[in-house]
Amino acid sequence: MPRTAIVLLPFVGLQMASMRGSIDLSSATLVVAWSVGFVWLAVVWMAYLKTREPTGPFWQRIDVSWRVVLIVILWVLGVSSLLRGAPFTAKWIAVKLLVYAALLMVGLYLRVSIRGWRLGFIRLRQGESGPDIDALFSDGRRRAKYAAFVFWALIVTMKRLRYHAAVLK
Repeated sequence: MPRTAIVLLPFVGLQMASMRGSIDLSSATLVVAWSVGFVWLAVVWMAYLKTREPTGPFWQRIDVSWRVVLIVILWVLGVSSLLRGAPFTAKWIAVKLLVYAALLMVGLYLRVSIRGWRLGFIRLRQGESGPDIDALFSDGRRRAKYAAFVFWALIVTMKRLRYHAAVLK
C-alpha cells in the first residue's frame, strides 16, 4: 500500500518526533495534524477509486494541489530550520522535511511521466497496436526509469537519516 504509506509518513514522523522529545507539540496540534493526514489519505484514495469516473479528475486535482502546497511548506520549514534553527532545532528533522518534499516532487514527476500509459492500455483494450501504442509505453518508461531509482534512493535516505542524527546536530 505505497499510496497510503507515503501519505501517512509525515504524520507518523511528526508523532514519533513528538514522542521522543525532538519537537514540542501539544496533543491538540497532533490531533489536528492526524486529522489533516486522514483527510488527505481519503482524498488520495478517492482519486484512485474514482479514476475512471467523472469525478476522478476533481479528486486528482485536489491531491496534486495539496502535494504542491505541502512541498512548498516543507521546503520553507526545512530550509528555515537548517539556516535559523527554527522551527525545528534538530537538523536531521529539517533534512527529513527536505527529503520528503523531494519524494513528493519525484512522485509528481513520475505521474506526469507515465500519464501516457493509461491511454496506451485503453487503446490496447480496443485492439489497437503498433509503433504509436509502443511509443506511449516506451516514452513513459524512458522518462520514469531514473526517477523511480531516485524515488527509492530518497526512501532509503529518509530511513537512514535517523541513524545519522548525531552527525546532523
